[in-house]
Amino acid sequence: MSEPDEDNQLLNENFKSVGKDSMLFEQSTGSMLKTICHYIYSDIQKKQRSFKIGVFTIFLVVTFIMLLKSLVDVAPIAFLKVGQD
Repeated sequence: MSEPDEDNQLLNENFKSVGKDSMLFEQSTGSMLKTICHYIYSDIQKKQRSFKIGVFTIFLVVTFIMLLKSLVDVAPIAFLKVGQD
């Protein structure tokens, strides 16, 4: 079995040092959600361009999927009209 690389060793050591009495495990759900939202907000403020690219990418993907779904929903009606002529 191969030895883990330096990054994985560091992560394993840090994870072992986080005990059950850590502040991470003592937070309430609301407090943890507030902390997560704070980190997301600060990251958006620092990297606005990346955030805009991400939002635009999601917009494009959702638009394309909805277009495909609309075409599939309309397809039986189109074939029905072609068959009647």
